[in-house]
Amino acid sequence: MIARAVAASLLCLGATATAAPAAGLLGRIVTFRGVVYDDPAHPLFDGHGATVVVGEGVEFGLGPEGAQNALDIVPVTVNIGADRIDMSYEHAGAGHFVEAGFNGYELRFVTSCALIEDAVIDAGTTTLPLDAIELRHSATTLWLDVAGQAYDPTTRIGMTLDVADCPLS
Repeated sequence: MIARAVAASLLCLGATATAAPAAGLLGRIVTFRGVVYDDPAHPLFDGHGATVVVGEGVEFGLGPEGAQNALDIVPVTVNIGADRIDMSYEHAGAGHFVEAGFNGYELRFVTSCALIEDAVIDAGTTTLPLDAIELRHSATTLWLDVAGQAYDPTTRIGMTLDVADCPLS
C-alpha cells in the first residue's frame, strides 16, 4: 500500500516537471528590435527593443527611441499569432527605409529548442514588393530586411511560420 502511494506520488511529480507544448508562438517570450548596419559589428542603429510574452492581440507598438547616427525607429505595430506575424505602419507617415546592408527587424524567441522550422513572406497580406524584402531565420530568430523600401500608413507585412512542437521554456 505504501509502495503504491510512493509510486503514485513520483508519477505526479514527473508529470509536473515536464513542460507542456505551446500553441505555436503563443506563450513564448520574444524580443523585437530595429537594427541598421552595413557591418554587423558596427551598427548604425541598434534599437533598445522590447520583450513580451506572446498572447492575444498586439505585442509591440514601437515608436521612436532616440536618434542614433540620424536614424530612428519608424513607428510599427506587431501582432504575433500562433504561426504568423503581422506588421503595420498605420502610425507612420510616408517615407523610405534607409538603404543599408541591413535595415530591419530582429525577433528573437527565448527557447531551448529549434522553434522556427521555416518562415516566408505572406504574399496575400504584404503590400511591399516581395522581391525587395528579405526574410531570414535561424532556429530561434527572424530577421526582416526592408532597406530602401517605401512605407506609408497603409503598408503591411505578413509572415507565416512553420513552428516546431516545442515545450515552453
